[in-house]
Amino acid sequence: MTDEVNRDPLDTFSKIFIPILIAVATTIVSSTQYCSTQSAKRFERDSGYLKMLVSTNEKEKDLGLKMVDVVTKKGEFSTELISGNDAVR
Repeated sequence: MTDEVNRDPLDTFSKIFIPILIAVATTIVSSTQYCSTQSAKRFERDSGYLKMLVSTNEKEKDLGLKMVDVVTKKGEFSTELISGNDAVR
């Protein structure tokens, strides 16, 4: 009975702190992976639009140009591909 009353404060603190630390670390890792995945998807989408712009098919070029304009106006065009977009135009 005396063991239950005289608990070590460090033991109590660690039992509370460690699960909270694990939850916070998991949340940070998940959000980082989500942002990375979204950036990769955006880059793939935008590079596909640029491929359309260099196509030999005029209809495909026009469609690609319109799609790039819409995405650029929304501010969602990949910053890595802006110079490529300017070069193609």
